[in-house]
Amino acid sequence: MANTLFRRTLANNVNNNVHTHPMNGTTTSSSKSTSFTMLERTRIMMVFVFLCVAALGSIFLVRQKNVLVLLGEQVWESPKLRPVVFNLTEFGGVGDCVTLNTKAFESAISVISKFRNKGGAQLNVPPGFWLTSPFNLTSRMTLFLARDAVILAVQVTLLYILM
Repeated sequence: MANTLFRRTLANNVNNNVHTHPMNGTTTSSSKSTSFTMLERTRIMMVFVFLCVAALGSIFLVRQKNVLVLLGEQVWESPKLRPVVFNLTEFGGVGDCVTLNTKAFESAISVISKFRNKGGAQLNVPPGFWLTSPFNLTSRMTLFLARDAVILAVQVTLLYILM
C-alpha cells in the first residue's frame, strides 16, 4: 500500500512539475504554462487589429505625394502631411555638407509659422548633407527628411547662440 501511495505521489509531482530537494526533502513547484487565457488572446487580437488598421491608414495617408524633379528626372517623393508644403531648396538650402544652411532653415520656419492658424505647413528636406547651426522650430510644422537626408550640426561653437 505504501508503495502504491509513493507511485501516485511521484506521478502527481512529475505531472505538476513539483521538485523535491534530495537533502532536506522540501518541495518546490514550477508551472511553465505556455497557453494564453481568453483575455490575453483577446488583447493580442486587439493589438493585431489596431496595427493592421494603422498600416492601412498610413497607406491612404501617403497617397498624396510631393515630388522633386531635377533635370526632368524624379529624384524623391515625400508625403503631403500638411495643407502647404515647402522644400528647403526653395529658401536657398544646399545639401552639399559645405554650405551653412541655417538662414535657409530660419527663413523656411519663419514662413511656415504664418500658416499656424491655417492647418500648419510642412518643410521637406531633400536627400543630402545639410550643415547648420541650431535653429528653433515652430508649432504646427512637419519637418520631413527624405531617405538620405542628414542634418549636421556645425562644430564651431561660436555659431551656437543662446536662443
